[in-house]
Amino acid sequence: MKKYAILLTLLLCALYNTLPAQVTTRNPLVENRSQSNIADYPIVGVLVDNEYTVVLFDYITNRNLRDGWISMSSRATLTAKNSNISLSIYEWGVFDEEPASLDFDEQYSVNADRKYTFYMVFPPLPAGVDNITIRENAGASGFFWGGIHVNNKNTRTSSSNSTYKGAGSGFFIDPRGYIATNYHVIRDAREIEVNCFPNGQRMTFQAQVVKIDKINDLAIIKIISPSFRPLPKIPYNFQTTQSNAGTSVFALGYPRSAVMGTEVKITDGTISASTGYQGDIRQYQISVPIQNGNSGGPLFDHKGNLVGIVSAGLSTEIFQNVNYAIKSVYLKHLIDGLPGRVKLPNNKSLSKKSLPDKVKVLKSYVVWIRIK
Repeated sequence: MKKYAILLTLLLCALYNTLPAQVTTRNPLVENRSQSNIADYPIVGVLVDNEYTVVLFDYITNRNLRDGWISMSSRATLTAKNSNISLSIYEWGVFDEEPASLDFDEQYSVNADRKYTFYMVFPPLPAGVDNITIRENAGASGFFWGGIHVNNKNTRTSSSNSTYKGAGSGFFIDPRGYIATNYHVIRDAREIEVNCFPNGQRMTFQAQVVKIDKINDLAIIKIISPSFRPLPKIPYNFQTTQSNAGTSVFALGYPRSAVMGTEVKITDGTISASTGYQGDIRQYQISVPIQNGNSGGPLFDHKGNLVGIVSAGLSTEIFQNVNYAIKSVYLKHLIDGLPGRVKLPNNKSLSKKSLPDKVKVLKSYVVWIRIK
């Protein structure tokens, strides 16, 4: 069972008084909240876990509602009274028999005169924090709950200083520890943690930013931990020419790692178009399924050539498998500007291997990135 499913099942049990109050708050007192003439948004439960803070709220629609929908911004934050903590939302979704994750800014359709239950997932609250505020920061129509009183008396060791606020994927472009990813993955990072899994063994290193390209949403980081040892030769070929629409491709990365685990995931599809969002020539449109956490991961063709960097997707409520990758040539421009000499990978040994064998080799060069 997924981690969030476990948490939400526990929380729903708690609403029926089957869990101790020190870890779960049922129908907490909320001093102030946003409200409109078509709906009410009561918070019905809060679960504080060693790894997450899960908040459940109901969406009670008015019988006169027409063409209704609900959306949640990734800018939603949880803050605390008399504290400087600020926790960014990690996940949100709807609870319909079982938890179903939703994309940020996705417009989830709702009907009139019904009650829906949604959940929000934040990093863990420091022990003792018992008065919190959640704000979406998305204008006048955004969500706001002020002064939520929660029971939070257990003695966990986690604190805001040790909480990771974001995660994504990346991949080695040089054996000496140079890694490519998206700029938005490492934006505003105070610390960058890189997790590698050679032969299935997790190894964790610290890294620093060496080059960014905000316009093209690209970044290059470098492992700086003394324990890191240079890798064998990079096993793929870096393609600097454009691929054609219809080319079969696959992505590797760590989507929703808190739920799906830290084994590298493969998804495949085709290049649907040689241009991206609104005709952007820097991107490919791809049918490869991607989720939160795939950002920054590599996109390969079936010959083992790196053709792009996974970057974004459109709302799955309206569009199915419409996702985008930045063309590898734009990463080449960034690499060319590095202060040290970094030679583009040109290994074509994967070209004749089967897809499972390609993945077996490549997964050791794809990393899970977390930031503080």
